[in-house]
Amino acid sequence: MRITQKGQVTIPKKFRDRFGLTPNTEVRFEEVDGEVRIVAEKSRSEKMKEWIEQVKGSADSGMTTDEIMQLTRGE
Repeated sequence: MRITQKGQVTIPKKFRDRFGLTPNTEVRFEEVDGEVRIVAEKSRSEKMKEWIEQVKGSADSGMTTDEIMQLTRGE
């Protein structure tokens, strides 16, 4: 496999299929122990899902459920 004058290389289909590298997949290059790795970036939706999981249940109003219910019902 050769790199073109523009620095492009074709990723073989078996690797694209195996790792889900579809058109418009964002990738980054990493150097690890003197080797270059191509790493697929997570999509925005994947990043958002991870963020939601991290913050889920982290809000603390300092109120009990009964106090919140009274506040929302106007009691």
